[in-house]
Amino acid sequence: PYTTLFGSVSLTTDGYDPQEVCAALDSVHRVQARGGFQCAPLIHEAIGTVASGGTVRLSAGPFTTNEEIDAAILAVTEIASTPLIS
Repeated sequence: PYTTLFGSVSLTTDGYDPQEVCAALDSVHRVQARGGFQCAPLIHEAIGTVASGGTVRLSAGPFTTNEEIDAAILAVTEIASTPLIS
């Protein structure tokens, strides 16, 4: 079990726009996430994610369960390992 929850995680998936990842997380996996610059464009400039559209942000709240965190991890893993359709 997780004993410490982080407020949020920001990630990228090679080849995917953050909005595409968020749409897949929502429509296929029922996981809510936010894609883009999250009101922090200067940070995205510093970490080099402006050209790719920012990052995907997942946040845990006080009622988020370990099972929901596991489901989100599996969903992101599945999306990231799916080949892009050209």
